[in-house]
Amino acid sequence: MKLGNRSLNHENPAKRVSPKSIIRTAYSLLDEAVTGKSSGPLTQHDLSKLWALARPLLNAVSKIADNSVFPLDDLEGIDSYIRQMHEHDPNGQHFRYPTTKKGTPSLRSGLTSINIRDLSSALENLADYLEGTDNWLGDLIEAKAGYQAKHGLTPPHQHDFEAGG
Repeated sequence: MKLGNRSLNHENPAKRVSPKSIIRTAYSLLDEAVTGKSSGPLTQHDLSKLWALARPLLNAVSKIADNSVFPLDDLEGIDSYIRQMHEHDPNGQHFRYPTTKKGTPSLRSGLTSINIRDLSSALENLADYLEGTDNWLGDLIEAKAGYQAKHGLTPPHQHDFEAGG
């Protein structure tokens, strides 16, 4: 599977983006508030739910920005990564901590080994793609703000997003 190239921020390799920031930025570009069903996943670490919310926003933003849509192969590749991560870490806690709050091993019993090199490579590809997407969205936010300032426009509503990632 190939994840396409987008503009990457190599100036700060420690900076990593989460689907949450992509969701917040996309909603802002679409002049929509994050409420109801869309706000629930933002308080969790469930990558499957976060990606399900973020994915359709990407092409919606592409459309209003008059850009080409995201390549289907790229989106399906991310779908595959997220699905595999979710299978082993449904709530975003299992790879973070060796044990659960109850003291039991956090990874499922059938998982006997992890090839850290392969996992790291796959996660780097995913993180780079999402970071490039986040950078693109950030560029669009700046362009939108510049346009609004130049023409004396104000956004239809302000978004009061929670801080954090």
